[in-house]
Amino acid sequence: MEGFSMQTCGSSFCHYFLTEDLKPLVYIEMILALATAFYLFYIKYYIKIFNNVSLKMLLKIDLERIKRLLSIVFLQKRILRDVLPGSAHLMIFYSFLILFIATLIRAIDNYSVEILGTHVLYGLSYEFFKLTIDLATFIGIIGIGVAYYRRVFKLTKDLPDTPEDRAVLIILLIILLTGLIL
Repeated sequence: MEGFSMQTCGSSFCHYFLTEDLKPLVYIEMILALATAFYLFYIKYYIKIFNNVSLKMLLKIDLERIKRLLSIVFLQKRILRDVLPGSAHLMIFYSFLILFIATLIRAIDNYSVEILGTHVLYGLSYEFFKLTIDLATFIGIIGIGVAYYRRVFKLTKDLPDTPEDRAVLIILLIILLTGLIL
């Protein structure tokens, strides 16, 4: 592929070099959204008919529980008690979270051509987007390296080290490297 660059190619092939179209992913997400909506309506009518309890009672929002959920899931407070394993886990978690969000942004960008007639990500915004993705990938690779190093050199006594654990780390590394190459 001589002379291949983002500036000279105007087709969607440039944006998805050696990857499939994301339309099936969008369709799956639409089906999941519809299924969730139907399920919530089912809960609402089930409660109204059988238990005479309002939906508000079922989905009672407890702010303290939400704060605890956010601190455990996104801030990783329990895992960060131990610095080395916590930081490795945090790097892997946030790297995949950022890459997931980036995939959604790319899907939106791909379909913005059909709606707006142009890509949202182009020029400097695309370069910044790509830099962010590459940094997230490198952070994930470092996190996987730290986790693998801990398992190989038995830095934690209670840490189980099975071939399956190492295989999962290797598979995650392959996923990140594939995304970096493509």
